[in-house]
Amino acid sequence: MRLTGPLLRWATPSRRRALLSLGAIAMAGKFSAGGGKVPLPQDGWIGWLVPGAVVGILFFIFLACFHAARSLSHLPEPVRRRPQFTLHGIFWISLALGFLLLPREGIIPAVLMGVAMMLPFFLWRLGYLFLSGKRGSIQRSSGP
Repeated sequence: MRLTGPLLRWATPSRRRALLSLGAIAMAGKFSAGGGKVPLPQDGWIGWLVPGAVVGILFFIFLACFHAARSLSHLPEPVRRRPQFTLHGIFWISLALGFLLLPREGIIPAVLMGVAMMLPFFLWRLGYLFLSGKRGSIQRSSGP
């Protein structure tokens, strides 16, 4: 808390919204400057491959997080203590590495772009999943 305490005190909700808004405007400008085109192939069955792969990867992420939350006591101490921080850290690091290291066109970048666009909507739910794992209430669920 020594490291993040001053940052959290400074980052009031209104400042966080302002920073997120500026980031969204910057990304929209970058997207528009690049032609505003998502690199999604449209040739026959390949047009179904990308959305299907996105759904499959998101399902795998949910399943992996469910099993990790269910066996939270077996995970390393930093993960057990701060599962939310770990979850968001993994998301942001993988997002940054994906955008820095992958090519800009093709099926793989299109799939990863779809996952990157959908996963923020599900991170809050995955966070609650880890919190229920931390409380131990996930042990009582039947799950997959």
